[in-house]
Amino acid sequence: MVEAFLTSPLFALVVLPFMIFCARICDVTLGTIRVIFISKGIKYLAPIIGFFEVIIWLLAIGQVMNNLTNIVAYISYS
Repeated sequence: MVEAFLTSPLFALVVLPFMIFCARICDVTLGTIRVIFISKGIKYLAPIIGFFEVIIWLLAIGQVMNNLTNIVAYISYS
């Protein structure tokens, strides 16, 4: 049942791009928070936030690269 959903056109054209879009929102938000913390002198928390920022970015770009024929994934990433 789950495998059928993961290979369906609904997943490829709606769910996956939405997940990529949300991952990019989280990634950019964490990057902004990290820069704010660095500028305020909170340098011990910034690497931890940076770690999660990079993990989210890797997951998002990985999904785009796994679905190279899906133009909607490119648009949701950008």
